[in-house]
Amino acid sequence: MKNKQLLNKFNKSIGKSFLEDVAKASGFKIRNSGKIKPEDFLWLSCFSGRNLCTSSLEELCSSLNLRRDISISPQALDQRFTNLSTEFLKNVFFSLCKSQYNSNTNAFKNKSFSKIFLMDSTEIKLPDRYRGNYRGANSTNSSVLKINLLLELLNYSIKNIEITPGVTNEQNFSKHIYPELSLDSIVLKDLGYFNFNDFNKIDERNSFFISRLKAGVRLFIQNPNPEVKKNGEILK
Repeated sequence: MKNKQLLNKFNKSIGKSFLEDVAKASGFKIRNSGKIKPEDFLWLSCFSGRNLCTSSLEELCSSLNLRRDISISPQALDQRFTNLSTEFLKNVFFSLCKSQYNSNTNAFKNKSFSKIFLMDSTEIKLPDRYRGNYRGANSTNSSVLKINLLLELLNYSIKNIEITPGVTNEQNFSKHIYPELSLDSIVLKDLGYFNFNDFNKIDERNSFFISRLKAGVRLFIQNPNPEVKKNGEILK
């Protein structure tokens, strides 16, 4: 159900003509014939709920038949997975990022903050053969790609995207927020970005932050009238 809702939003925001143009530009579509259209291939790759790395060709063909009413043989489907199909998916992704970046549509009505930033990350497990470039943090997930995203919500614009190996510390991404901050900005941060030095730098720029607390972290409020021992030491 979630994938179907995402696909509906995707179709409403870009339309089939956009996919047709991207498919032609990437060389994925070179003729009007063919059982799998660009939107069908995108659905299979991103919205079908199937894992292309683990699902068999027979299973993928079955999904196309049941959900898209497309009858295709495993051999014919296998021929569609080429460098051109990879280029097509890459172009769709980067085109969406570009359209988001250039968007001037106000996504939030706001009277309190000058800017609202969201920092988040996601990880994608890759086949083990990519471990040399995208090493994971442990032996269970030996090859992992990590994507960090910095989004400004008032204009709904992407300020920064960073693709790194899974072993990379997310806190390194926080440096990208400092040049973007202005008076009364606020930063919403996931727990992976929890760092006291980072919080201090945001505060020094007269901005605010919201973050979850790590387990074991204690917060104290300074007592203006502390109790004092006879020797003059403050009673903790």
